[in-house]
Amino acid sequence: LVVTNLPEGSWLTVGDEEFLGANIQKIEIQNSNIGRVDPGYFAQVSGNNKLKRLHLRKVEGPVIVDKNMLKGLERSLNYLMVWYSLSVNVGDLAEMEALTELELVGTNVVGTPADFVKILPRLRSLEIKDSNLNQLPWEAIAKWVDAYDSRSLKINEN
Repeated sequence: LVVTNLPEGSWLTVGDEEFLGANIQKIEIQNSNIGRVDPGYFAQVSGNNKLKRLHLRKVEGPVIVDKNMLKGLERSLNYLMVWYSLSVNVGDLAEMEALTELELVGTNVVGTPADFVKILPRLRSLEIKDSNLNQLPWEAIAKWVDAYDSRSLKINEN
């Protein structure tokens, strides 16, 4: 499901969407402005613990990608991409048990180095670029990369 050009202040809420609980595995929102997202919205639209991929590309607004937005996806969401977009609370991503790929590009990252340590063990791929990070847990990241040959890490321009 791809959603584009939502007007400023759009509110993502469950109403009479024809695709409610439609077993959607990927949602991409791009070039939009979101003012509010109901807690668990994506789980309600896709079906509880069905959505595997969420892409937010060039999405503006005051909302934060956090545990409220991702409620109901704890055991399914394995790929989260936030590009030139909303703020992301990295500490809340620790609740995403299935998350294996995380891309944060040109976004405001909310959290501490300790929050990254919590999510690293499950990740196979981590990309952080052009974000507002001053500190990362470099020792933990080095151990994470060293642990498996299949890990992918891209960090630059922070």
